[in-house]
Amino acid sequence: MNTEKLVDLLETYSNAILGFVVVQSIAFAFTFGTNARFSCIVNNQPLLAPGLIAHFAISTALACVAIVLLGRTIQRTLAGLQPASRVLVKLYWAKAIVAVLFAGIPIFIVGMYGTLEDKDPKRCEQLK
Repeated sequence: MNTEKLVDLLETYSNAILGFVVVQSIAFAFTFGTNARFSCIVNNQPLLAPGLIAHFAISTALACVAIVLLGRTIQRTLAGLQPASRVLVKLYWAKAIVAVLFAGIPIFIVGMYGTLEDKDPKRCEQLK
């Protein structure tokens, strides 16, 4: 495999990881906001909200590590291009920051609305 093809492939992987985090976050936030039964279940199941928060935090951390490592691999592959190398480092850190920002949406939503104290499991049954 030549260098150019490898770099393109690694770039595609990093974009796919970032895209997954963005789509997952938006889809979760949309579902939580538009589906009363889903949001009721998240609010009323004792370990679901903390589990979802942990999931988003851990998966985002792993996605950021993968994005940064892919960027470093591309940087090492293109070691002869110093100016481009600095730009790549900043680009991949920016991708990791975007992943964190988008993952913050469902973490914030579940943290604020999924852990409310006014739990009423019977209300979820009425929403069928």
